Parts: sequence; C-alpha cells; structure tokens
Amino acid sequence: MDYISTKPKLLNYLAAFAICLMPILGPYKLLGPFSIGIIFLLLIAMLSIINKKAISINYPLFFVLMVHCFLSFITYFTLDYNEGIMSMFWSIAMALISSFAVMQIVPFYEKRSFFRVITVLSAICGGFLIYQFIVINQGKIPFNGKIFNELVKGYTWSDSVTYLRMNSFFSEPSYFAIFILPVMAFMLIKDKYFYAIVCCLLLFISTSTLGIIGSIILIIMYAILKKNYKIIAVFSVLMILIVFFVQNLNVEWLLKNNLNKIASSNENSQIRFIGYLDYYWKLPLVNQFLGVGFSQLSNYFREYGLHNYSNAFVIVLINYGLIGYLAFIFFIIWLFRITTSSGKIFLGIMVIICAIDSFIYSYNFYYILFYVLVSLRTHGDEQEVHKNFLKITAKY
Repeated sequence: MDYISTKPKLLNYLAAFAICLMPILGPYKLLGPFSIGIIFLLLIAMLSIINKKAISINYPLFFVLMVHCFLSFITYFTLDYNEGIMSMFWSIAMALISSFAVMQIVPFYEKRSFFRVITVLSAICGGFLIYQFIVINQGKIPFNGKIFNELVKGYTWSDSVTYLRMNSFFSEPSYFAIFILPVMAFMLIKDKYFYAIVCCLLLFISTSTLGIIGSIILIIMYAILKKNYKIIAVFSVLMILIVFFVQNLNVEWLLKNNLNKIASSNENSQIRFIGYLDYYWKLPLVNQFLGVGFSQLSNYFREYGLHNYSNAFVIVLINYGLIGYLAFIFFIIWLFRITTSSGKIFLGIMVIICAIDSFIYSYNFYYILFYVLVSLRTHGDEQEVHKNFLKITAKY
C-alpha cells in the first residue's frame, strides 16, 4: 500500500484515530447534525491544514460531490416546497464538510501508526463482540454496545443481541462487518495472516451476511490481484475447522444462524439489492435525469412511508438521477484506474457494500473511501500529495 508520511508523528496517529473512530462515533450527534466522530475529524483536518500549510483536494471525490450538489440545487426548483426539503441543504453541507475533512487527513496517513491504531481499535471491538457472544451463549442478553444513549435519539439501534446476533459497538452486525472487512484486507495486504484470520472469525461470529459473504469475496479478490492462490486453501481449511469446533463446543446455534442468514439473503434481496428501484419510474421525466436531491428519497416519497434504506446505487439513482448515477459510476471507474492493486481490493469492498447498503456520504462511506484514497498511485517522487490530489498552498 502506498503511503505518504514516512515517520510516525502525533498528527499521523490523530489522523488514524479520526478516521478509524468514525464508524463507532458517527451515530452520536453532539451539536445538531454534527456527531462526535465528525467533530473530531474536523479538528484533525484543521490541524492538518495548519501543519502542511496547504489544502488537499482529491479530484475524483471532488468531481462526484460537485455533480451531486449541482444536481440537487437544480432539483430544488423542480420540486414542490415542503419543510422536509430543507433537510437537503443540511445534507449537502455535511457531505461537503465531511469530504473536505477526509481529503485533508489523507496526506497524513502513515502505515505504521495506522496499523497500530486500527489494530487496537479492532481488538477492542472484536473483544467486545466475543463478550457478547459468550453472554448470549449463556442464555443472557449482553450490553448492546450503545455508548451514549442520549446522543442517538432518532437513530435506529437494532438491539440485535436480543435475537442472538452480536453487533459490538455498532448499531447492527452489518456495520461491524463494514468496519472489519477493510481491516481484514489491510492485514492480508501487510501479510499479517494471523490477524486476517482473526478478522474472518469475528465476521463469522457476528452472523452478518455482508461480513461472511464479503470476506469470501475479499479472499478471492486478494488471491487474484496478488496472485496468492494458497490463501484460498488456507481459509477453506479454516472454515472446515470452524464448522468442526462449532459442532463440538455446543454453539450450533451460531452456525445455524449464519446458514439461515445466508439462505434468507434471497428473500431480503428485494429491499437490499433491488431496493426502491421501482419508485424511480414514478419520478417525472426531468427528475429521472436530475433526481430528487440530497437525502430526499424518503421526503419525496413520504406518502409511501419509505425510508432512506436501499443499496447505494439505487439511492444515488433516485436522489441524483441518471446523471448523478453515471457520475457515481465514473467516480468508481476513475478510482479503479488510478489506484494500486491494494486499492482495488478496498474499492471492491466499497462496491460490495454499495450493493447492499445506502451508505453513500455517510461516516461508513468515508471510512471505507479513506482506504482507497491512501492507496492511489503517487506522482513521481512527490510523497506529500497523491497524483490525483490538488495541493493549494496557503499563504501566511
């Protein structure tokens, strides 16, 4: 994996914590729409700008964000006014702020400090997941991982532990999978196979369909891109051992839950893979091209009682129209063309998540995207800014 900074410094560690804590602290709103995770990210971004006396702009992210913002502003004049439509401007503002902050932190990615931070946080989250597993296996209900109850009002927390599914410090098992999948890829790329195996085991324990199927696809992607086909055999043996031990440790319910989840994936595909695609055709022709605006799917179709829950591709198609959808596809292709083989693995993870979750412009989106952005090919000997970053020097 390419990286920019060569020696771990305090700002490298702070940047790593800011990114890695986003999926955990993202749901906790502290000041209006600003969560603890976003506030921390902004603070580190400001320190980054002061430190390097420059502003970094990533071309692909800037492009897709500007297209979606522009389409949303145009769309505003095509829609009937209601109070809910004003939330579009808050969503635009938060996307701009979050994207800007992440772009400033990317140049302060440093491999060793990031490895230490993500390893510690993954160990904490994974350890808590195992605690939940042990308590559930004893027939009890463990703590659901909600750290600040008062700061998640209005946010859906699944309480999955009440029906034998572990979620660690995340609102649902799939969000734990979103956190761990790139960690598993990171460990594979660094040849930390033991850590990668631990990540795989944690994903299995979480009973997340995304985690289980995603880890299988991840292993295949890694084997193909890195031409390391032995890894498939290693993980195949691991899965056989898992099944053997599960059957002999009186935790058959875990295996049964995983099999049931995978078997029922076809039943859930209507909402997770296809989502609200049918509603796209209910839009007026102009909105089929322009969309209904940032995070406006549920507001536009409020009479149908829809939520912003669908896969990211459908969400993009409805919110930003055909033009915005094509811009998003172009964004993915652009990243694919300019990233390293390691970056392609992370990009593959992002596409997998996009196919089942509406995480576009969410804290999970920026967390995953960060792995891709720090894997872009660098420009010659310049290590401070990636080839596909615009560096704007600040004059003091």
